[in-house]
Amino acid sequence: MDTSTGLYNRNFWERIKTDIDLYPTTHNFSLIIIDIDNLKAINDAFGHLTGDRVIEIVGQAIKSNIREGRDVGIRYGGDEFIILLSNQSPHVTEKVIERIRKDIDRRALNENLNIKFSSGIAYNKSVADLEEMIKKADESLYRENEIKKAQKQQHSRMYYLIKQIGEVWDELDEKESKGDNLLTSEDILELGKRLDKLIEEYIENL
Repeated sequence: MDTSTGLYNRNFWERIKTDIDLYPTTHNFSLIIIDIDNLKAINDAFGHLTGDRVIEIVGQAIKSNIREGRDVGIRYGGDEFIILLSNQSPHVTEKVIERIRKDIDRRALNENLNIKFSSGIAYNKSVADLEEMIKKADESLYRENEIKKAQKQQHSRMYYLIKQIGEVWDELDEKESKGDNLLTSEDILELGKRLDKLIEEYIENL
């Protein structure tokens, strides 16, 4: 057992791989990988004791939202967790992840923390090839992380465009309010073109 979370540890995972009889059922099997997104940032900002508490919270949420005796929660290592669900459809598996996410949010809020995680899922009718299952779940996790990176980059770009649009508007207002005699029709046209281009790019990124 992992003493920090009350979940099984990686040694138990290795035993399952070599002896699937340890797992209670061998059909309609789902494997979930959970990886904490911002543990390093929390460690850097608040220290490793808080980081350890984050791992505990995630482990507790996992344990509270899986079925005792039928499902298995494992702390695979560091900030990565594996969940084995039996007799669960993909739709139900997604619901389990959502319950865990909400539980983590609730526990984190009570301690003024913000914990984010990514997840990957794989399905099979049996647990005969766990290595292949974890490979597929890893690929699913990677895709989710790539989507989050793209969304973050897009949000950064949108913020930049909004900032630039505001600066151009401010420049126009300032020159008009001052009655700047040096502001020619060419200057106004150039500022207008810049503004139009920024607005067009912003709309394209919506």
